[in-house]
Amino acid sequence: MNNQNAVATLLQECKQALDTLLSAKADTGEEDDERCESLLPEDLRTLLEEAKEMKWPFVPEKWQYKQDLVPEDKTNLQDMISARLPNLLVYLKASIMVKDCVTATAIVFLIDRFLYWIDASSKLLQIAKGLHRLQPTTPISPQVLIRQARLSVNTGKLLKAEYILSSLINDNGATGTWRYAKESDRVLVQSVCLQIRGQILQKLGMWYEAAELIWASVVGYFKLPQPDKKGIATSLGIMADIFASMNEKDYVRFKSNAEIDLSLLREFSHRFLSAAEACKLAAAYSQYTPLFVLTAVNIRGVCLLSYSHSKDCPPEKRKFYLSEAKESFEIGLLTKNDKSPVTSKQELHSFIKAAFCLTTVHRWLYGESEKLREVSRLCKDAVGKLDSYSMSFTGEEEKGMLAKEIMSLITSVKKHLQVESFPNSDARSYVPDSYKGTVQKPILQGEANFDKILAMHSQHHLSLCEVFENTCRIHKATPGETQVGACITTLRTETKNIDTVCTTEEIVYQRKGAVKMLNSPTAGSSSERLGGRRNKSVGSDVMKTSFDEKVDPLEIEIEINGENSVFSRRSITEHFACATTEEDEEKSQDMVSSKRQSSSSLSSWYKSAQMPRSSPESPFPNPGGSGFVFMPGRTKEEVLDARFLRDDDYMQLLAGVEHKWLVQRLMPAGTFKTKQLRKAYSALLLKYSKKSGLWTGQETAVFIGDYLNVANEGKQRRAFWIHFLHQEEILGRYVGKEYKEEKGILHHFSDVERQMTAQYYVTEFNKRLYEQKVPTQIFYIPSAVLLILEDRTIIGCVSVEPYILGEFVKLSNNTKVVKTEYKATEYGLAYGHFCYEFSNGTDVVVDLQGWVTGNGKGLIYLTDPQIHSLNSKDVSHSNFGKKGIYYFFNNQHMKCNEICRCLSLTRPSVELPV
Repeated sequence: MNNQNAVATLLQECKQALDTLLSAKADTGEEDDERCESLLPEDLRTLLEEAKEMKWPFVPEKWQYKQDLVPEDKTNLQDMISARLPNLLVYLKASIMVKDCVTATAIVFLIDRFLYWIDASSKLLQIAKGLHRLQPTTPISPQVLIRQARLSVNTGKLLKAEYILSSLINDNGATGTWRYAKESDRVLVQSVCLQIRGQILQKLGMWYEAAELIWASVVGYFKLPQPDKKGIATSLGIMADIFASMNEKDYVRFKSNAEIDLSLLREFSHRFLSAAEACKLAAAYSQYTPLFVLTAVNIRGVCLLSYSHSKDCPPEKRKFYLSEAKESFEIGLLTKNDKSPVTSKQELHSFIKAAFCLTTVHRWLYGESEKLREVSRLCKDAVGKLDSYSMSFTGEEEKGMLAKEIMSLITSVKKHLQVESFPNSDARSYVPDSYKGTVQKPILQGEANFDKILAMHSQHHLSLCEVFENTCRIHKATPGETQVGACITTLRTETKNIDTVCTTEEIVYQRKGAVKMLNSPTAGSSSERLGGRRNKSVGSDVMKTSFDEKVDPLEIEIEINGENSVFSRRSITEHFACATTEEDEEKSQDMVSSKRQSSSSLSSWYKSAQMPRSSPESPFPNPGGSGFVFMPGRTKEEVLDARFLRDDDYMQLLAGVEHKWLVQRLMPAGTFKTKQLRKAYSALLLKYSKKSGLWTGQETAVFIGDYLNVANEGKQRRAFWIHFLHQEEILGRYVGKEYKEEKGILHHFSDVERQMTAQYYVTEFNKRLYEQKVPTQIFYIPSAVLLILEDRTIIGCVSVEPYILGEFVKLSNNTKVVKTEYKATEYGLAYGHFCYEFSNGTDVVVDLQGWVTGNGKGLIYLTDPQIHSLNSKDVSHSNFGKKGIYYFFNNQHMKCNEICRCLSLTRPSVELPV
């Protein structure tokens, strides 16, 4: 359906009708739901009846479970639903009015996936919750329940998503009153949940663990009476993406695992080539669904492009792999013709990425040209429009116009780069004939045991279910009755908190509003860390958090003493209060904090050029409009030259460089001070691997958004919204961070190295916990560096990481402070002790802060660590080395706790250095 505005209007009418019934302001209506049903074609009526009968847990595509296809099977559910979406929404409203909740939930089930494709899931899930409140015994499909988990991942609510998925896996797919028609359907649900859990670990940078879960989902899909081709294709694409991000050591370990029997691991020696083959298979398995094909060939192209730059690629084969990458991106761009509408953020992002990457491949194959510079400009224009499309306050009509403008830019790119059709004997297929034979190849060798795989992960899933409340908020169990599995109202499940708390729910359109709330700080200090945190009552000090500035708005649902109070008629903007992560470094540097500046006053990437006092020259801007502070003893020409990236610099960064190379190459580039500008740029995304010790780059495009609005801004850094084409999650939200004061470019690299080092240690710590059957798992959010470019000149540097929504707490600092009221602190201190032992007495990770469950068990997500190290390359002033290690063991972790004893950690004797 082209008119998304009409869809939004009809959805709102359904929601209002439901709200009226829930508020008991109206009796049952007299809508003619039979007439509404008669407007549907026979195949759709049949589908609806099967949904009511709970015939399947996910609405199936016609081609999904068939090996031999006839022409009628080569269609998509999307085509059938989109043609009749207005009729289905009218029918949904009529069913609500007569309180026919079974029919209403069946319609929600049918249209759920399509509304997800057009970015309208949030409102539909509100309707599903309302229907459950209206009639708690109404069965809600696993697909709709899992949709909430997907949206939770996208919006940063990882704890909520993990609970929903673990509940379904642990309870054998049980959810409310839903009845499974076949036992194999439970396996399907568990496989999908494992797949999404794999994506969560991918988001957290746990590549090896993520790959294990994705492989497990593939085994589950093959265990079904008829293998699920759609599920297999999706998992293969995700696995390829993971391989592309993995370091070589983890890939070899994964490949050498005797339990994992993927054929493609045996056929290809390099992870990029295995990933490319996995994507080719994924595209062939899902060849009748354009978005699936586009996603798969994009990943394939990126893997082949990365391999062409790697040190492992034979020089004589480089052009071959670049040409293969070129073909992949062209296949993706041809999944839509110039007249077909695109109404999904995911699809728009994927088309822009294909266009940008194809431009990059052309540059490496044929050299720079004026035509390619023009095409790059078109791609950056599209990235800017995509950001506008993604804003929550953008109206549906405006979104439609933006989507058309983006696809018009993509069409121009295709014309400039002469993208032409490929040999294809099947008009309904979106892949070339050369891909189609791959579906005959076996994917798994041998017989993997799915039940055994589930048992391997059962400890994690069971512990999560124990941590979270799993009883339906509306349908309380009667005496003798056991409430089994997750239900629709537990979609709102948050962590158990220390005190009363306001929780954020679905994203809605932005309006001006002003609300005052009383809150108290969590950590006793302020931080610029990601916005969206809720400060909970921990201390006695009360502070006011104002809601009177525009931010990314969230509809607020507040639970007070077990009762839900929903602000359903008005949108509130949150002005978040956060806690500082950097006061210790500031004290050590005796820095003076600068006054907080409003994001509304920020208009450009800017730095007032400051010359050394001995220099007779006056300040000047660089070509990008961003000035710099000169390095002592260097001329402006030398600094400008250091900021310009040559072909050899690109080749080195794309292949992978060590810290030493970065110091030698980028230290002369001076320091930057950037200020916000809503603009798209070219960029280099640089990721660090502790295991390999390498920084590896990817060319990308980035849109720098608005600053996060925080009540207490950090003294050293600002956080802002950021969107880049090569982010791990297309629909995920990311934040960038910049220093307020002039700092060398290497400060950002040190920040990221520190965080990824802490992540490396915590992975080993988690293994030890798991071996000892300790249910808690700690994660460090992965971080990366973006070099912001104008043409080939560096004009800025920021760090970037996924946005996490939840209760943010500071458990300790880097010297003496420890928040003992949190159970999570006990695990954090044991983790610091473990790091010391695991690193042979050289490193202790401190300054623990992040998102925790109220009782400190289950999952803990941390960020912005400090490491006291004896052999660190860290340029910060917060690494106190041997003295810091002394502080940890004598001021913070003065005696071992039960976690230390459980892990058999040895208590060291650390003396205060003279």
